[in-house]
Amino acid sequence: MKRTHGSLIVSLAPAMLIAGVWLASTRPVAASLAASHAPAQNVGSDGSALAGVFTADQATKGQETFQKTCAACHTVAEHTGRKFEERWTGSSVGDLFEFISSTMPDGNPGSLEPAEYASVVAYFLKETGYPEGKDELPSESEPLKKLKIEPLPH
Repeated sequence: MKRTHGSLIVSLAPAMLIAGVWLASTRPVAASLAASHAPAQNVGSDGSALAGVFTADQATKGQETFQKTCAACHTVAEHTGRKFEERWTGSSVGDLFEFISSTMPDGNPGSLEPAEYASVVAYFLKETGYPEGKDELPSESEPLKKLKIEPLPH
């Protein structure tokens, strides 16, 4: 039986349609897998808060947020310097972020935007002596959990 070009295309159409649907359905999965194995952004090259994981601008915003929202009940000294190191060394930046965002401000915990909490964390890091970097701290706890708070060299 001799097939014409047109009849070959018609007979292959269902297989091509199935293959196209399969390929289209696997792209989101492949992209998702690639994203889950991609290195986290803004977490420092060595996974340490010592790597410069916040910007000066972010820390300044954190200072403003702290003065506006926190200073009525807290001093900066309570959350920076030696007190900060004693409390948070060995923890992750994500632990600190989650603690602050789930307990503060008193009477209305979680009421700030995630970026505001991240900026307050950046402010605490800066005031404690951690170096600034070129990228802002993320405002999600998962990437922040990859950042260890290590002791500052004294």
